[in-house]
Amino acid sequence: MALNAENLSHDQMSMAADIGPVMPSLDPLLAESLQDPNPPSSAPEETMAGEGGYEDVAVSGLGLAELFHRQTVKRAASVAVVDGCRTLTYRQLDARAVRLARVLNRDGGAAGLREEVVGIVVRHGVADVVAQMAVLYAGGSCAPMDPTLVDHQIEARLKRLGARFVLVDGENGKRAFPFDTVCIDDEGDDTDEEEEVKSWPDLTPGATTPEIKPRPTPSAEAVKTSELLLTPDLAALALSGAPVKAPLSPKQRLLREVTPASTPGLTSGPTRSGAETPVTYPVPTGPEHRTHLIHTSGTTGEAKAVQIAGRSVIHVAHHVPLEPLRSSDVVAHVNNSSFDVSLIDVWAPLLRGASIAVLSKAVLLDPPAMEREIERLGVTVMATTTALLNLVAFTHPTAFSGLRICFIGGEQANVGAIKVVLEKGPPGMLVNAYGPTECCVFCLARVVRHEDVEAGSVSIGTAIGRNEALVVDDEGRLSEEGELWIAGPGLSPGYANHPEKTEAAFPVLADGRRVYRTGDIVRRRQDGQMDYIGRRDHQVKVRGFRIELGAVEAALLQTALFSEAVALKMDIPRLGAGSILVAYVVPVHVSEPPVVSEALAKVRHLLPEYMVPQLEMVERLPLSSHAKVDRNKLAELFASRWATTMTTTTTTGEEEGKDKINKVFDAASRPGEVRDAMAHLWESILAVPSRAFGDSDDFISLGGSSLQASLLVSQIRQTFGLEIPLLTLYRDFSLGAVSSVVSAGLVGSVPAPPDERETWIADGLIGDALPIPTGQVIDWRAEGEGRVFVTGATGFVGAFLMADLMVDEKVERVCCLVRAADAVEGLGRIRAGMEKYGLWKDDFVERLLVVTGLLEDENLGLGVDGFEAVASWASVIFHLGARVNYTQPYGLHRAANTLGTLNVVRLSTAGHRLKPLHYVSSISCFGPTGLMTGAKLVREDEPLLRHIDALPLDHGYAQSQWVAERLVGRLIERGFPIAVYRPGFVTGHSRTGACNRDDFVSRLIEACCEMGCYPLLPNQRKEFVPVDYVCAAILHIAASPTSPGKAFHIVPPSREASVDMDATMDLVGRARNTPLRGVPYGEWVERLAVVAPLRLLPLQPMLAEKIRGGRTRWELYENMPVYDTSNTDAALADYPGGLVLPELDEGLMKRYIDFIEGSK
Repeated sequence: MALNAENLSHDQMSMAADIGPVMPSLDPLLAESLQDPNPPSSAPEETMAGEGGYEDVAVSGLGLAELFHRQTVKRAASVAVVDGCRTLTYRQLDARAVRLARVLNRDGGAAGLREEVVGIVVRHGVADVVAQMAVLYAGGSCAPMDPTLVDHQIEARLKRLGARFVLVDGENGKRAFPFDTVCIDDEGDDTDEEEEVKSWPDLTPGATTPEIKPRPTPSAEAVKTSELLLTPDLAALALSGAPVKAPLSPKQRLLREVTPASTPGLTSGPTRSGAETPVTYPVPTGPEHRTHLIHTSGTTGEAKAVQIAGRSVIHVAHHVPLEPLRSSDVVAHVNNSSFDVSLIDVWAPLLRGASIAVLSKAVLLDPPAMEREIERLGVTVMATTTALLNLVAFTHPTAFSGLRICFIGGEQANVGAIKVVLEKGPPGMLVNAYGPTECCVFCLARVVRHEDVEAGSVSIGTAIGRNEALVVDDEGRLSEEGELWIAGPGLSPGYANHPEKTEAAFPVLADGRRVYRTGDIVRRRQDGQMDYIGRRDHQVKVRGFRIELGAVEAALLQTALFSEAVALKMDIPRLGAGSILVAYVVPVHVSEPPVVSEALAKVRHLLPEYMVPQLEMVERLPLSSHAKVDRNKLAELFASRWATTMTTTTTTGEEEGKDKINKVFDAASRPGEVRDAMAHLWESILAVPSRAFGDSDDFISLGGSSLQASLLVSQIRQTFGLEIPLLTLYRDFSLGAVSSVVSAGLVGSVPAPPDERETWIADGLIGDALPIPTGQVIDWRAEGEGRVFVTGATGFVGAFLMADLMVDEKVERVCCLVRAADAVEGLGRIRAGMEKYGLWKDDFVERLLVVTGLLEDENLGLGVDGFEAVASWASVIFHLGARVNYTQPYGLHRAANTLGTLNVVRLSTAGHRLKPLHYVSSISCFGPTGLMTGAKLVREDEPLLRHIDALPLDHGYAQSQWVAERLVGRLIERGFPIAVYRPGFVTGHSRTGACNRDDFVSRLIEACCEMGCYPLLPNQRKEFVPVDYVCAAILHIAASPTSPGKAFHIVPPSREASVDMDATMDLVGRARNTPLRGVPYGEWVERLAVVAPLRLLPLQPMLAEKIRGGRTRWELYENMPVYDTSNTDAALADYPGGLVLPELDEGLMKRYIDFIEGSK
């Protein structure tokens, strides 16, 4: 029977129809040629009257400067640049470029500078445009620098590029650079340039070149006699050869005889002869000429210089996303020339005969003033950042209404901000554009429409012009989701002086296509549009979870409470809290910000708990000089405020600590002082201002994790001298309630954790209402069956069980329930989990289905129809999914573990097919029964109720396992076909050593190795069983139709085969060749508090909290009973060749430790 796709959700149908058949059919990109499923459009090139289309320009063989010069012949008197009171026509701009090019190319001859690098340190404006044009007229390469950088940073970058010239404007003329400094006077008079243009040749293809006599270049000897600052008057004299004396500082000497530094792999110009040679400007170059070197941000190390070829600028200028500019357009120049978008500001209009209007940064950051300037200057086109659009949307949303086209990019689109702009002051066309510097500004684009906003998602569009966009998975295969690779004319030649980085970032495919690996993760829609997910390097790991920061930011914006959001991973080492997730947000209504707890409640509806950040509300996000959100500044802001907080709240020194505790004891009758002290603890742990706390504020709702809750208990112990059970705090984690618990403790009445035995017993009965199933139980391994439904596939045991199912010849298909946004993300989670342990194989995809859902939902998040469809499809169910947290109470485990198990049982009987359910539990369901009930032997099928008295002393996870098993046990008694498997502590694979670094034993091993000692725990056994043994046993037992109705202990078959904790830690020391010292448990806990290994911090309350007779939970597990294996032994008796438990010896322990070390 096939899965009925008609009854599935859209995501589930996409998964079933698309992922399975598409993904496995492709070999790695680097091994064979691919055909882009979304090739460039074949639509005819759009052209304007009198303008050459892209194809005409592309085949002309002309470079950037030559193409601009062609425009000067056509539009000599047209305005090229407006900058305040300054205006340059095309003729004047060309003239200034010629005379400055002559200075730069004083001895270069007709070939010009041959891509020699020339630094440019100017503000954006006339000087910026003139400088770029002059460098290209001289045949050089522009290296624009951010003028806000300090001198030594600019010097280092230019030296690495082998520059000898640097062009500066008046604002930067006094800076001390060890280069030939040419100062451009952007306030000079341009009337003397009118006559010069008459002698310039027409470079239009086919035009007759007039015979001219170019001005002679000054001789080297003449140059040596002068030290000149290049102002219009002095430059004119210098270029005419007349003697000029204008003494300057040696640091600003012009045209010193300096040989450029030799830079491997980077052309820095030939040796100059000094001979006078007639030169025509612009010197001929061509489209492959390197025109610019733009430095990346350098956030991950030394900034790299991205080389830009003329063809890339030409391509983007003729496809200024989606259509070329018109000669009547006025383009706003808002970006510093060190930012790649400035290439649009400058070259798109100049190559199309349009005009440039300079807008200052002060105007940009004042939206009303910006709107007035746009109207005054007649600006029609503007390329800006998403951050600036966000600012405009919520302060003056009509600012862009006068534009014909407004491009936004640089960061993920903010749907809320876009909605405001489209509703209140839309430009004629709002374009969301995408493109890294390596692809020359823009390579994908999308015209934003109202339906995009209504759908809550704005894509980055499709490839523009002749570019191609490929979505590639980690194995180099085309995929619906993966890394975005770009091919086409926009690609950079690579990074200057970094051949290895160039080779890695720009691989060549087997069909000869060269691509750029953007590092951005996207998802391709069915219509070819690309949805931006986030940066590969913006994926962080917090508390063991991999988190995509872009997804967090998107969810925050989706709440409609914030106009901007930036998520960061922050490390807080001082208190040992490790890393936390922080989000800086700007409220939509700054004067009336939302309540933090209410905002986070909305976020929790959109994200799993581990992705919910701590919120920091600000009125405005800081912007970099490129008008992008300055993440580094935010990180500095958070670190600074947290450090300040800790300085004022953390006691230093033993006596000071005692004084504080005594003060609190004295203040026990004054609850307000206890509350203030508690608020300070919250402030230091959560790193949020204490003024944000009210009595009803909840620690968890404010973003506190279980790790931070553990830290709070530790700080309460140190600050107040009290042992407060963490489970007591979870009853009510508000500031008022926690303060009351501490106040009560100070007078000797610490409340005990609640006794929930009646709740557990009652919850164990909720399955009784299910009707007794009828019909024949399916033999899931019979012919025509073999369809397996699995929960918990992303967990440790789940990953190994999946790997075994995938190679089982009786298994036709495996369908996994995964908590994820959609099937693609779910598949990625399964794959990532299996890859971590070296289990993934590409052909698994052929037999794998993914449905997204939630255990706690009565229909598993599949909807009524989807639930029935899966129930009708499946032949068998393996239920491994569970919430596992050793510090949280039963109430937080109930939904997933108790109700989730009930929902899976319902699935097993639904769909008119009675399917066997194989439920994987744990021996922890018995709790410390040896101590509390005196049990010496626990049989597999004995009633669980006799062990309930041991459960109050255990953690919430164990309690939930007891309840779920009680529920299942009662259903088995009524005839439900369920088998229960109770493994001991599951360790790594016996051959590969692949293990779960985040489980208790792995954390313990790492911490004890760090501390050099371990706790002595006589007669304490964890019942270690390797994961490969566990999975083999489960699948063999499950293959028998007689297994339902029984429970199976999967533990060492005898007490002799079970290794206790002391022997285990001795093995660890021997495997590492560094013996560990056993110390009494109390001494070990004290040392644990001092050393505070991060790996054990989340479990510290469980390890330190004394709950009975002065002993901790762990100590209560001494003298554990024997777990009977009669059912297991009988079921495994016919295992082919016998299933033997691998011995935990020194060799196996070394394999485990090697894997743990290698996973850090």
